[in-house]
Amino acid sequence: SQARRRAPRGANETQASPRARRHAEKGVSEAVAWVCCSVRGGSPSARLKSGLSHLGLAEPQHESRLLAYLDELERWNSAYNLTAVRDKNEMVTRHLLDSLVVLPQVTGRVLDVGSGAGLPGSPLALANTELQTTRLDGNGKKARFMRQAKRALSVPNVETVQDEVENKHPWHTLNRAHSAADG
Repeated sequence: SQARRRAPRGANETQASPRARRHAEKGVSEAVAWVCCSVRGGSPSARLKSGLSHLGLAEPQHESRLLAYLDELERWNSAYNLTAVRDKNEMVTRHLLDSLVVLPQVTGRVLDVGSGAGLPGSPLALANTELQTTRLDGNGKKARFMRQAKRALSVPNVETVQDEVENKHPWHTLNRAHSAADG
């Protein structure tokens, strides 16, 4: 939840709660921090359902497909070290919901450079089957995971390319680019 504090010189500002600030310090977007601060405890499924509802994506197929992806990620993460996050509730927050925050701004073709564990490309493709997502990563084990997840979840609108972006592939024209560094 949001707390109101008085700023210096009499100006009013909305400040994030201490919990939201901790999320922000961990690299979780402000919108996801707000969503996740309103969801306390519970199972990963309950946390995801509440987060999707807050993001306006509360359709049952979204939840089931994203949880299946999360299960696949958790299974492969133990052997391939795809992500440092091990707690499933944290994976919902830091991986799924954080990836989906940009969904309203993304249309058409998406190139996910340095996709790693398929983030944010896979959750975006699972939540919007009209997106054509290319996930690009130079790491073989991460590319193998992304290919396996595509097969296991039957996701036709994603492609995995194991290569470096510097190799100048003839990528389709991009209308918009997002980066984790776009803070």
